Amino acid sequence: MRILSHLTTLERDIRLDNNAPNGLNSSPVSEPSDHTFKDLGERPNDTSKSEEPFKPQWVWRNIILFIILHAGGLWGVWRFITFQVNLLTVMYAYIVGWITVEATMIGVHRFFSHKAFKGTFWFKLLVILTHTIAGQNSVYIWVRDHRLHHKYSETDADPHNSRRGFFFCHMGWLLQRKHPMVKLKGKNVDMSDLESEPLVMFQKKYYFLLFLILGVTLPVVPPVLLWHETG
Repeated sequence: MRILSHLTTLERDIRLDNNAPNGLNSSPVSEPSDHTFKDLGERPNDTSKSEEPFKPQWVWRNIILFIILHAGGLWGVWRFITFQVNLLTVMYAYIVGWITVEATMIGVHRFFSHKAFKGTFWFKLLVILTHTIAGQNSVYIWVRDHRLHHKYSETDADPHNSRRGFFFCHMGWLLQRKHPMVKLKGKNVDMSDLESEPLVMFQKKYYFLLFLILGVTLPVVPPVLLWHETG
């Protein structure tokens, strides 16, 4: 009787296995619980927390300004190669351009951003005045973005992330709204050293007016008054 009972049980198990799809065991398999995904923060099929992909937004005011500036530059080159510009004006433009570049690279970059050396009040004043002529935004914003670039290089928090392409990291980042991560991480950048600089904060507050005076009006006045440039 025991042998017959064992045979009956074995036959029943074989039938259950044969009836299972693809020959798999028909024993129920438990579904993973929410607890299984506690370290992931959400279940695989849960899309309630998914974020929309970042879509760049163009700043048309900046785009129009860039077009005007570059068109003006090309027009100046044309007048130069067709001998319609006074040689003194060409020399003057080169000297002013060189001074503003050096002010940005030595003063704003190495001095204000990286604290590579110490500077006097008059040095700081000279840097801020000549940097304003360059039209590269205020010293405060320039330094904040540069420190972000070093701290979060080649990530979404990098203002000119090179992973977004050559054009973007060269000038496109100036023509688009900042990535949300740039704004978020930018709030955590330590700017206390510049906030304690009266000259820097004055330029930051009145930058637009200062740029109109120093960056637009002042470079034009000497050629017109001193050697009657008409170009």
